[in-house]
Amino acid sequence: MAKHEAVSPAPIPLPEAQTVQIVSRELEEAVEDDDDDDFDDSAGDELDTSGIDEAHVDDATWLTFAEAFRRMRKRAKASEREGRAILLCGPTGSGKSHVLDRVENAPTFVPIETDMGIVRTLVRVDAPAPCTLKTLGTTIYRELTGVDLRSHIQEHEIWNRVRAQLAAQKVKYLMIDELNHVLLAKSVIEHRKVAETFKRVMQMKDWKVYLILAGMPESLPFLRGNGQLNRRTKKIEIRPVVAGDVGNAAIATHVKILIEKLGTAVDFDLAEAAPRFHLASGGYLGKVAELLKNALEVASDAGGDHITLGDLAEAYDDLYGASTDDIGDEKNPFLCTDHSLAMRIVAADNSRETKLKGKRSSPQRLEAQI
Repeated sequence: MAKHEAVSPAPIPLPEAQTVQIVSRELEEAVEDDDDDDFDDSAGDELDTSGIDEAHVDDATWLTFAEAFRRMRKRAKASEREGRAILLCGPTGSGKSHVLDRVENAPTFVPIETDMGIVRTLVRVDAPAPCTLKTLGTTIYRELTGVDLRSHIQEHEIWNRVRAQLAAQKVKYLMIDELNHVLLAKSVIEHRKVAETFKRVMQMKDWKVYLILAGMPESLPFLRGNGQLNRRTKKIEIRPVVAGDVGNAAIATHVKILIEKLGTAVDFDLAEAAPRFHLASGGYLGKVAELLKNALEVASDAGGDHITLGDLAEAYDDLYGASTDDIGDEKNPFLCTDHSLAMRIVAADNSRETKLKGKRSSPQRLEAQI
């Protein structure tokens, strides 16, 4: 999936952080135009779905996130004393970036040119790796202003400037992807500093900011270890569809809808292919969509007018760094025999069951389904 393209606004000149106030009536009016009706969790056709990356299915992940985000926006309009956060977590390819892309590209959050500069109610960044309080602050400041801060500037001053720019540009929602990069900095003190800074951003006196966080499942311990931030955060963990008939039916339905959205066709039976998709994706519908979209590109490059199992096999090789020529057909879920497929599904289920034993369930976990 193509990464989001950052808007690079001209920096907005500001007074010192402690004296920053409302910049202009024009900015206020632009922010007040933020209307819930512009963000419709069920209106997929209102967003541009003409491209492969934009094709969307309203699965459990999206519907749950959209509801949590709608509640967050209502809180923002109610002028709460402090902001809140949402954490969307799941493994690579599970669909996190697609959710963030869909929100970022909604009409409500299109940047607006004004005489005072660019107004953006939502700003998105990827947490750097490794992520410290200083590197995260400089990354956000660069996205807000297009300016790289000098390395000698202290982290507290960096964040003073970040908070000032968030308020001046009337940013309501700060979206941070790859939150798990925070954990690459092994220092527990550094983790606490990041969490405390997030809390301060949500508690700014004159302008509340709401956080949308996304990362790998390892992001959860970061929140659990920081009580106040944890209590202010709605946690949504993307889970795979269950194995067996129920999960296969969900995958077949997901593929059917996505094929229609992509305006293409397949030359295989969806019900029969569903177990292959499940094995290839681990049951994550985000990975199913990624495989299908990449297979469409493979088919298109070859001059085909529909998707075949061979296209999916090549897409699987490309996405996961495997080579069927090296590992053989039996290792590729879309080429292996039915007997080999059945044996591998049993092995995968046993492995998954072992990993799940003893896991406590604190976040909202989604058994993905249509």
